Formats: sequence, structure tokens, C-alpha cells
Amino acid sequence: MKINYVKLDNGETMAYRHVGHGENKVVLIHGFQSSSQFFEDLLESLDENIEVFAPDLIGYGESSYENKHKKMNEWAKDLNYFVDSLNIEDFTLVGWSLGGQVAMDFAGLFSEKIKQLILIASVGVRGLVMPKDKDANEDDKKLKLPNFLKNFNIKHDHSFTVPILNGIKDKDIDFFEDLFRQTIYNVNDPNPDDLRKMAEDFLKQRCFLEALLAMVTYNNTSEDGDGLIEKINKKVTWIHGDKDMVVPIDDAYKSIEYFPNKVNFIKFENSGHAIFVDEKEKFIEIFEDLIKNEN
Repeated sequence: MKINYVKLDNGETMAYRHVGHGENKVVLIHGFQSSSQFFEDLLESLDENIEVFAPDLIGYGESSYENKHKKMNEWAKDLNYFVDSLNIEDFTLVGWSLGGQVAMDFAGLFSEKIKQLILIASVGVRGLVMPKDKDANEDDKKLKLPNFLKNFNIKHDHSFTVPILNGIKDKDIDFFEDLFRQTIYNVNDPNPDDLRKMAEDFLKQRCFLEALLAMVTYNNTSEDGDGLIEKINKKVTWIHGDKDMVVPIDDAYKSIEYFPNKVNFIKFENSGHAIFVDEKEKFIEIFEDLIKNEN
């Protein structure tokens, strides 16, 4: 699929995939350890009368990363430059996983620009719950974080990050294929060739630690957070898989209670984190209906 590029007013260059045409416009945001590459099969399967823009977030995939980010709202502001550059108006904003946090911040900051917000297996409103801390071995304890990352008031989980950082350093494609199978695609594997491309694309991410810590420390509630969730005044739909190993569905249930208005919650019984792969046909039917009949 063709990759397009647009220069943003903040000096960054954002890559994006684009399909479809018509009045039903969608901006589709990918998750952590990924890029718009992860949506290619979905994009090729959607009704051509739905126009979809799927960018690589700044620091991911083919997009630039000139300025290090510390908070999720910085990625949301990049996205605002993106939609302004392409004159995308009155659109449905969709975020998957970490992309859900970016989408929530965008909806809080720029609610007048969207029709509705759809969250797919989104990380929760009070941040990602890290894997349980395990004792780090001596090699892991030698991990050096950039100084600005040490300012985050969280306990760094070496057992989670060290293998991934080592995989990035070694450019270990096989490791990431296996990691994706065990986590994102724990229910159904995508096409093997597609999985390989996804693993290769993950290695292009230049903001792993920054994005991880932004995701963990995220809090858009009024309980010790920035309160942006209170400014989301458009329809919200949250779609989640019952077998999600990355963001357990209980996190989603807790999150929807914080929204100022009732959230339309849709549970997929036989899906993990990648609902659009695990129950593809059902997902597309529901997704297209939400886009075309947002009221």
C-alpha cells in the first residue's frame, strides 16, 4: 500500500496510508510498538465509500522524530497539525491501544473537529498497568535510562522493558514476531508475511521509552490527572476484546466510568487485543455501521 507524506507546521513529517473517498471520513491511530502498517489488511477490506487516513505517529514507522515527546498530548497536537495540513474536517477519530490515549487527548483538546470518538482496545484513562514487577537480574540493573526519563515518578519494570530493548538493539525480528503472537495476536495470527512486516516496522520506532512512560503515567481524569476527559463532549464508543492480554477488559470497564457522558461499550467475546484480526468480519460490520450512522 502506498505511503504518503505531509510536512507539518511544527517541522515534523508525518507518513500516512490513505484509502477510500466520500463524506464519511476517519482518522485511524495505531498503538504502541506498531504503525499504520498494522492496519493494512483492515484498510483494504473497508467499504471504499469510507475515507480513511491512517498516520504513523511521530517517532513511529516512516514519520520523523525531530523533537522528543514526554506526554501523550504532544502526539495529539501532532495529529492536529496533520488534520489541518490535509484539511480533514468533521471526521470520526479512532484510536487503538496507545492510539486510544492519543485520540482521547485529541478529543479533549480539539473536540470541535470530530464527529465521534471510537476507542479500540484502548489503554485506560489512568494509564497502562505494567506487568507485575519481578526481580531484575544483575545485567538488567545496568540498564541506563536517558536523564529526562528518570524524572517520571514510576517504578521502572526491567522485566518488561529489557528484553524489548535488547531486541531493538539486536534488530531481532524473530523475537518481535514471537512477542506479537503471544500478546497482540494471542487469539489469531495475521498472515505470516504481514506479521513479518509488522515486526520490521516496529524496529523503526524511535520513541519506545518515551511512549512507554507517557502511556504508563497517563491520566486524563480529574483524580490527580489533567481532567481532559471532562472536555470530551462527543459520542464515545469503546470496543474491547474479552481475551485481551495487553489491556485486560476490566481496565476498560473501569475507564468508561470516568467519561462525562454514557459510553457505548461493545464487547467481542472471542477477541484479544487485535479485534480487527480476531473477529474481522464482525468488526468490520459494526465499525462501518458506526461510521455511517454515527447518530
